[in-house]
Amino acid sequence: MCFLSILGVNVFFRARVLTAFRELQRAGIEFDASDMLSDAKIEALAVRFPEQERAIRSFTGGIRRSMTMSTVLIALITLLGAVLMYFR
Repeated sequence: MCFLSILGVNVFFRARVLTAFRELQRAGIEFDASDMLSDAKIEALAVRFPEQERAIRSFTGGIRRSMTMSTVLIALITLLGAVLMYFR
């Protein structure tokens, strides 16, 4: 059940990120992966492309949430694996 809920959340975030990505691609807005981690660069993009600000923030926010979620899940899986190995 937990796996299905995590899979559902992943699909939801992925769909939102891909929708925002397509919108940015149609507008011709490109930026590097390192730009997504810098708030100053995101603000500069939002000022430069005010009509696409929602898509920029949605895309970068979705990528950040996805990275955070994957980091937490990897740590949790590693911790649970260590516990299972210790008590085996």
